[in-house]
Amino acid sequence: MSDFVSAAKGWNWKKIGIIAGIVVGVLAIIYVIFSIYFMSHYFFRSTVNGVPSSGKSAAGMVEAIKESASDYSLAITDEDNSVTNISSGDIDLSVDVTEDKLKTLFDDQNGFAWIKYLFTDKEYVTPSIVNLNSDKLNAKLSALHCMNREAKTPTENAKIVFKDGAFIIQSEVFGDTVELGDLSNKVTNTIYNFKKTFDIPTEGYVKPTVLATDPTLVKSLNNLNKVKDIQITYETGTEPFTIPTETIATFFATDDQGEITYNDDAIAEFVKSMANKYNTAGKSKSLQSSYGAVVT
Repeated sequence: MSDFVSAAKGWNWKKIGIIAGIVVGVLAIIYVIFSIYFMSHYFFRSTVNGVPSSGKSAAGMVEAIKESASDYSLAITDEDNSVTNISSGDIDLSVDVTEDKLKTLFDDQNGFAWIKYLFTDKEYVTPSIVNLNSDKLNAKLSALHCMNREAKTPTENAKIVFKDGAFIIQSEVFGDTVELGDLSNKVTNTIYNFKKTFDIPTEGYVKPTVLATDPTLVKSLNNLNKVKDIQITYETGTEPFTIPTETIATFFATDDQGEITYNDDAIAEFVKSMANKYNTAGKSKSLQSSYGAVVT
């Protein structure tokens, strides 16, 4: 340790400081130069609509995108392993790509963040440069095997159910439901990125939009379990009637966002049953007269 201290005392700290300052200054200059460069060029490890664009300018990408679109074909693998090929001609695919349109992608790009994209992929997507005939695409998709069968396991969102005297969350189901609108959006996005393949079992099924961990759903669960403990009692004139907890539970539901809603049908059915049981207006009654006979 003493030898190290002795050696350190002999170092030229002024010279070391100057060298360190020069190194830092050079690195700062390099950083600024690249930052300015990436204000008008795409980041490293980037793609524009699926076409590699690392370090390129908007002008340099125009021809690259046109070339990718010229011989484009999408292979869709169905559940039965059959493959349907959709060519650019099948769906009237064309590109309207210009330098000005591609330059708009730089509007939200922070050139000073270029270091991050030495290690992270960056995907630029601009639908405005790709045109296709949605009707022709949907006609192709409608003929797929997956569109002409019943789902074996329907996709379901997580939801709140009443079980064993309490509200609980029933977990979501990742099923094999396929819906044309959802599938069309997914395939269209695939085409926008000029990807060559699309797999129905891994990419085409409808996914749940509300999971069991959804904060809104969890909040609704807590609120419903407070409501279930409320007692509602009707004074009917003969004996009090307390609405069973199980019945109160049917008055509530949750929507597609996990928010609490009212089950109007269940409430109406309950009101109707109460009216039938306790509302005597317009109904015949049997009364015993003062002379002993029962009259209606």
